[in-house]
Amino acid sequence: MFKVRRATEYLETHLQTHNAEESWRTWAQSEEQTRLAAGLHILDTEISELVLTHPLLQHEESLLPLTTSHELWVAPNAAQWKTILARQQGGSGLDQDNSNGIVAGRGTLPPGTGLPGGFQRYITLEGINARIAETRSSHAARDQTVCAQFESQLMQFSDQYFHAKTDITAHDPFCLEVLWHSAFISLLVDFDRLELAIGREGYEESLLYRNYAHQWASSPNARRCALHGSMILRKLQNTPLGTEPAIHVPRALYRAATVWYAYSEYGLDVDPSSPETPPAVNVEFPEFSRLKINSQALLFEANGYRTSRPKTSESSTLCGLVDLLHRIGHWGLSRKFAEQLSFLLKETQS
Repeated sequence: MFKVRRATEYLETHLQTHNAEESWRTWAQSEEQTRLAAGLHILDTEISELVLTHPLLQHEESLLPLTTSHELWVAPNAAQWKTILARQQGGSGLDQDNSNGIVAGRGTLPPGTGLPGGFQRYITLEGINARIAETRSSHAARDQTVCAQFESQLMQFSDQYFHAKTDITAHDPFCLEVLWHSAFISLLVDFDRLELAIGREGYEESLLYRNYAHQWASSPNARRCALHGSMILRKLQNTPLGTEPAIHVPRALYRAATVWYAYSEYGLDVDPSSPETPPAVNVEFPEFSRLKINSQALLFEANGYRTSRPKTSESSTLCGLVDLLHRIGHWGLSRKFAEQLSFLLKETQS
């Protein structure tokens, strides 16, 4: 639908035949169109994730819009824009041709260059989310090879972004870490079936999916999702007051809270046939090891400083996620999610 090209693609020729002011304005118009296309890709992914359908646009790595650096985009005049452009083309900035490949595993960082800008990282990560959504198919389990490929892409993204924050301010306006953790949740649970199991289409329909909920909630994937959900809570609790969260934040919070509801309501820490013998519990997962996070300690803390999972009504992590949904942003969507989850919590207490 959109032709992949950068606004700086033909600048060298344009600058030779036009003055800096004209070239700047021509570039700005082209970059504006590129960023509009990028915004449509992000919206397409988020809508598909909200309604659990396939995205409408193609989100292959080679088809994602390529934006230029934020510094170049916010240049206040033609003279400063030309200076920044010359510096970046001289090698001190990022070769944007490689930006998608770097974070998605298709390329390597050239010597002496930095990371792609925050907006480009956002597009790339949403592209991975969209491709995960495209594998959603009528409650069929994802092929393990496909899951491994997405895990590899997400961990490569982590290696390039989370392990090298030299060009990132303390505050991330795109909430990329939240989106990254949410992508793992999307990959590790059939969210459609989970919602059906907790009553999205009514009580009778929910009974058809309870078996899936019980099996999943007692699986390693549930513990893994619970860990990612607790990290989403931790990251957003550290967000400065008054910050406008990114568009995906309410969805990420809702999914994290829903995962925690299922994990605590339907999951078991012991074998029902032998309740005195806890099963071997594996909470060491590669993405947390790469981030140097002690998964065992994190889950112990998220469980309310206990070795077993808490009761649903006693889960401080679940209550914290629901509370944040009530308070974060100004969208009606987040409050609607909070109302649904608050109703579920009241039902478990009655």
